[in-house]
Amino acid sequence: MTILMVIFTTYAILAFDVNTGNVICLPKSGSSFVNELLAKHSLHEHDHQGISNLAIEMSSMPSEAIALYYLSTRREYISNHVDISTTKIFLIDYFSTTDYSLPTLFILRNPRDWCRSILSYSLDVARAGEYHDWVQKYQSLFTGGIHIADHDLANDKTLALKINALLPGLVQCWYDTHNRFASNIHKFKNLYMLNTNDLSKNYRKICQLFQVDHYQINFDNTIAINCSTKSNIIKTMCDDYFSNSQAAPCSINHDSLSTYLATLKE
Repeated sequence: MTILMVIFTTYAILAFDVNTGNVICLPKSGSSFVNELLAKHSLHEHDHQGISNLAIEMSSMPSEAIALYYLSTRREYISNHVDISTTKIFLIDYFSTTDYSLPTLFILRNPRDWCRSILSYSLDVARAGEYHDWVQKYQSLFTGGIHIADHDLANDKTLALKINALLPGLVQCWYDTHNRFASNIHKFKNLYMLNTNDLSKNYRKICQLFQVDHYQINFDNTIAINCSTKSNIIKTMCDDYFSNSQAAPCSINHDSLSTYLATLKE
């Protein structure tokens, strides 16, 4: 299915208002917690396959016109809700003045922990036999086209080899998406940035950002956690890979993020 077909079939019926805010992050960063917190005021991963297909095609065949049209119709469709998406970060270069004017929460998860979670998810998907064509295509956004297959689970050695091949692409994805965000950070008019580990204790501020009623919920019960049986291998390899890297900043602003990105590039 082409990008235009996805756009026109997804947005056949449009509302007359725009969404009330955005939550931008990579998957496995805490979007489920924020969605639970905002409850009826948010839509989580709306049109996930459509926006992911667009992001994939934009990476090889950029089209500003198509991206702008998609984002504008998406805003209208999600009227009066906060748009929580783990794919919009790939389209941030195409945001309009309206996108940048909306209240926005940006969630940053430490790259080591993010890689652990993505790898655990990939193992769970492979074990469940859910690695159909589209899932592989979607995960190419993060992995550069390398995938965990059933035969990689045969023993710890083959799995370690595949994880070793995956890690550079995952780290590059984390760096590229956050660097892209840092390059556009000055355009946001009402931006609040949080580390994943600080979401729970800042739940009131998140609700204030989007002007909704707040109530405390248990962070541990809402964030998506993958408990892979190979978690020890994943943990050990990620710890080794990041042994000489600094942890992501807890207090996030333009300067701290830019400084951290510079250390990763080195």
